[in-house]
Amino acid sequence: MSLVVEAMVKTLTEHVFTALMNQAEFALDFSGQFEQLKTGLDLTKALLADTESLNHKNNIVKAALFELREVIYKADDVLTDCLVRDEYRKDGSCSGSLFHDPFFLHRTGKKLKDINLRMKEIEQTLGKFLRAPDNIHREDAYQVRVMVSQDWNPTEIIGLDSDVEKIKGWLFDTSKVLSHVGIVGMGGLGKTTIAQEIFHDLEVIMRSILEGLGENASGAGVTQILSRIQQVLKDKSCLIVMDDVWNQTDVDWWTNLCSVIPKQSSCIILTTRNEEAVIGMGVESSRIHRPKTLNDEESWRLFSKFAFPTSKGLCPEDRLEKLGKELLKKCGGLPLAIKTIGSLLASKVDSPSQWRRVLESFHALTTEGKTSSVMASLRLSYDELPPGLKQCLLCFSIYPEDYEIRADQLIHWWIGEGLVQSKGSRTAVEVGYEYLAELISRCLVEIVKQRGFDGRVYKCKIHDMVRELIIMITEEEELCCFDKQGRQKLTANTRWLCFIDEMEEKSLKRSSKLRALLMMSSRRFDFERNSLRSLRMLDLSNCNVDEHYVKDLFSWISSLKRLASLNLSGIQALKEVPSSIHKLLNL
Repeated sequence: MSLVVEAMVKTLTEHVFTALMNQAEFALDFSGQFEQLKTGLDLTKALLADTESLNHKNNIVKAALFELREVIYKADDVLTDCLVRDEYRKDGSCSGSLFHDPFFLHRTGKKLKDINLRMKEIEQTLGKFLRAPDNIHREDAYQVRVMVSQDWNPTEIIGLDSDVEKIKGWLFDTSKVLSHVGIVGMGGLGKTTIAQEIFHDLEVIMRSILEGLGENASGAGVTQILSRIQQVLKDKSCLIVMDDVWNQTDVDWWTNLCSVIPKQSSCIILTTRNEEAVIGMGVESSRIHRPKTLNDEESWRLFSKFAFPTSKGLCPEDRLEKLGKELLKKCGGLPLAIKTIGSLLASKVDSPSQWRRVLESFHALTTEGKTSSVMASLRLSYDELPPGLKQCLLCFSIYPEDYEIRADQLIHWWIGEGLVQSKGSRTAVEVGYEYLAELISRCLVEIVKQRGFDGRVYKCKIHDMVRELIIMITEEEELCCFDKQGRQKLTANTRWLCFIDEMEEKSLKRSSKLRALLMMSSRRFDFERNSLRSLRMLDLSNCNVDEHYVKDLFSWISSLKRLASLNLSGIQALKEVPSSIHKLLNL
């Protein structure tokens, strides 16, 4: 939760600072309270920078972080109300509005005092632990996630032969001097396996070279072989494999390393989940290889190797094959997921009923940690994201499985939620597309459709396993709630919701904390004015609304003063936008 709270604190601090610098009217009305709020946010941000202590947070710190998040949401509501009220003043349309209220100043001042008081209490609680990590009870700490690569085993290489041959072709291309090759893809796709296959294959070649030059290679390890070859083949060629590169390496160090590598026909192979990292280290776009997921036949072969080890990869009965292939559809061709699920089922080959239970509760398995290697691998990619991008990625959790998401729809939600702001000369929309491109380059989001001349993304989606990961995290953060089948459930604390026909309308009306609502229902709703007042994003692009309901619908929408993003593209009965929409000055 600390990372999401950190992003929220940063965003709110920027908004308050901007208001104070611009001397907004509301900031003058409550100058002392907003100054105090900014000071409190700055102190909290400093405490949250104590990442070492946060990695071992106990239950008291967790509770304080949860309380801090609730206070930040309340502060954001107050700030939004003040901003909208200022817009009404400028527009001259304050009369008759929700904010034409003689008690507004008194009520808002009281809210700000309460927020600042609660902020101070939270700071005092956090300060006891984040400044004194030795006092933290280690038994309450989260476990540190560590990924350890499996030992290389050539019998496990399935579906990667063409990848290996393609890169070998690049390695032995004599037209290149010092060649850089990048292998880019999401966690668990097989990048390391490809690099290991090439490296171990070339180890055999290096031994042959050494022996052919009259040197004895018996008993020598890779390091000794390389040392001897370096002496024998000065200024000729070599191969370096750097696995799992996260960020662009220090420029000076990287430049010095490349300067001493023999240039003639030498090659450096880099594997990464971040395409920008290898580009920054000198890899040409034409030399970036992106492994594909396994096809159905390859997936089944890999699954069988781990699920049926006692029968040497042969499925003992048809029922297991049918269930296994159904389960593989959930893995989406991701080798790491297939291996993990296959290993899990290996001890259950005598019980098809247990296989069926695994299939039916696949979502529960991931959230309960029974496929921890898959989640740990993908979690690494998530943990490496900046805090703001983490929240942007979590937004994907509410979309149905395999749903193709319109990029503009998603980005306008990010903007409405305050996750994306303009930067310098770049608009918020432009920054939003940059954020999306970053998530794509880190292999957490997949492109479905993009524009030809500049590559701008029109539609995107996420891999099923990435969805399982972010569902798990949004539940940890208490932003959303899901059932064992991965379907969203509506609770009183839900902040983001994709509403479908199976959900109860009464529960929706009581969701006062809801900030984002994506309607995917054909039902008619009778919302009362001023219900769901905290909404920042309302998307009706997938909602059928008849012409008789349009007037009532807009009567409700026009009361959503905090609304910052509205999508009406699905309302085919809408002839023109009612004039009442001009009341929404936060859009």
